[in-house]
Amino acid sequence: MKNHTPHLVCCLIFFLQIIHSSATASNDFLITTIDTAQCPKVASLFTLWRTPATAFLVWGSSGKDAAYECRWRETGTQEWNVRSDIKVANLIINNLKGGKQYEWQVRALCSGSVFGAYSDVMVFTAMCTPPQLPSLSWVKPDEAQLNWNISGEANTYNLRWRPSSVSLWNTITNITTNTYRLTGLTNKTLYQWQVQSVCEDGSLSDFSAVGSFYTACTPPLYSLIEAASPTSAYLAWPGLSGLTYKIDWRKAGETTWNSLTTLSNNSTLSNLQPETTYQYRLQSICTSEISSGFTAIQQFTTGCYFDTFAYTDNITSNAARIRWSAPLQGQRFQVRWRVQGTQDWIISEILRTNSFYLTNLANATTYEWQLRAICTDQSSTEYGRVNEFTTQCSIPCCTKNYNLNHASILRWESFELGANFRVRWREAGSLTWNLTDLQPGWYIQLNNLIDGHYYEWQVQTICRDGNESAFSPVTSFTFNSVDCDPQEPNNTPETATPVTSLTFTSPDVCLDNPLDQDWYKYSYLGQDYYILVSTWSNSANPANNTSKYRLYLNIAHDTLTIETQSVNSSQTDTYLFLYNADRRILLAENDDTNGPFSRIIYTLPEDCMRFYTIKSGSWNDPACWSCNQIPGQQHDVQILHRITVPANYTAQAAKVTYGNGGVLLFGAGAKLRVYK
Repeated sequence: MKNHTPHLVCCLIFFLQIIHSSATASNDFLITTIDTAQCPKVASLFTLWRTPATAFLVWGSSGKDAAYECRWRETGTQEWNVRSDIKVANLIINNLKGGKQYEWQVRALCSGSVFGAYSDVMVFTAMCTPPQLPSLSWVKPDEAQLNWNISGEANTYNLRWRPSSVSLWNTITNITTNTYRLTGLTNKTLYQWQVQSVCEDGSLSDFSAVGSFYTACTPPLYSLIEAASPTSAYLAWPGLSGLTYKIDWRKAGETTWNSLTTLSNNSTLSNLQPETTYQYRLQSICTSEISSGFTAIQQFTTGCYFDTFAYTDNITSNAARIRWSAPLQGQRFQVRWRVQGTQDWIISEILRTNSFYLTNLANATTYEWQLRAICTDQSSTEYGRVNEFTTQCSIPCCTKNYNLNHASILRWESFELGANFRVRWREAGSLTWNLTDLQPGWYIQLNNLIDGHYYEWQVQTICRDGNESAFSPVTSFTFNSVDCDPQEPNNTPETATPVTSLTFTSPDVCLDNPLDQDWYKYSYLGQDYYILVSTWSNSANPANNTSKYRLYLNIAHDTLTIETQSVNSSQTDTYLFLYNADRRILLAENDDTNGPFSRIIYTLPEDCMRFYTIKSGSWNDPACWSCNQIPGQQHDVQILHRITVPANYTAQAAKVTYGNGGVLLFGAGAKLRVYK
């Protein structure tokens, strides 16, 4: 008997046990069956998009941590192409033959290496497909914004359009996005349009379904009074950029309109009378010559009124944030909340902001809340509609990774206070997760990764009460080792890059991860200064690696200038620090918030910049000078004693002046070079 078992499939799994008997030299077989109905056939298959060489296959998920095997082949052939390491409910297949029909199936992995049954066969033809769902963002008298869904791997799109009364199409080619602003149109005209995909191999799809639109200047579709006080009202409507809107309003029963115009899609009507009914209407002014008609006349009554959108976000195990818009200046608010099903409300203080944090909440508990507006000390709205939310140990969000040299930093964000986090990661294709220790911060570094390999990871929250969130969605990345700093190692003061020249420009470098640092040791006239370049983030909340930069340093007289100059006109994302010799005193700092680079301009201490003689002697004797140092080309020098420049020695100074008793003598071949 061969020591071999075929692929085992749902819904019965057979385990074969071979028992050897030395007495009879015979084999007994014990067959055990296990019902695996929990591994159902995969359903909801469809081909999301296709090109002549590629197709995107999608199917219904079998749940968290599911794995799949997909097979496909050209219709009529015998051999299947098989992919068995799929961790998501989709797959892009390549190397197809344009114009050929293909069939494909999927099955789920039940456990171990046991698969369920294959799905029903799905069929598609490898071809360039047209964009779907052509739609319209807006229309004006002379232009329209056209949109369509991205079509697979289409490189570009062709657009054709025409007035509906004309047979010939106008064609626009090489459109690189899935939107186009069509201009130069004629007002009050019906137009038709279609869009076509141009695939990577140059083949063309059919044109999409015909879309149509009518150019006109139209008034807003609707308007709302979102808030009101006894003397004002806030009016809003859906608007288009570039249009002017006219608002007419009057007291009900009057015949004369008050008017104003605005470029925005909202406006506040002020200086109204309390408890008075007003009427209003809107008009669009599209060009200096073209305006729409007015909307139907609507009305409102002044009083304390509030009907803007309010919602809950940042929900954690013990807190939540309530937010709302506050369009009327001076309007105040109050929130009340309670555990759902209880009687007593907790009421906030009067708020002058448009958000409020509920804290000290119980985990896994449903709360309800209401909001009211307070217009004056005498007028307020009733509490509005009841909103609800349920506290929970929240899943971390905003997962990212940053590749380093043989390592990668995994980063996430969370609103959970005092929580720890657990990360699990693995190389794609592995069924076993690696679990990290609990992390109090929002990042972790994975070391010893393999260049070019594909990894995936998730993170979960362990809240203060011990409850755990679900893991975040899988984040995947290909590890490519990054080493963009030829000056490494210089990430500590002890390994700082030395700088001694008056002007220095580093090679192109970058900080290759959020925790990297570049240190420089600048020595000048016997004094040491330390320069630190770090990312704009900090170790507790790393945000970015940096763009490439050059460190530039220059001394001019008593001023030290340090910059992280941009290499490609991009933001350097750097933070620059200048420390004294023992690195205990921060002399200056700057980030690049207000420009493309960081810059420090620092005036060195005057007693080490203003050089004057304190006794007679030789120029190259530090004891003769006030700073106990020999002057350099950037120093202004005052001679107050008898000073000799030794033979064959070149003295340097920015400027030389003489005081009472000052004499400068030169030995044979001695020189003085003055730079100022």
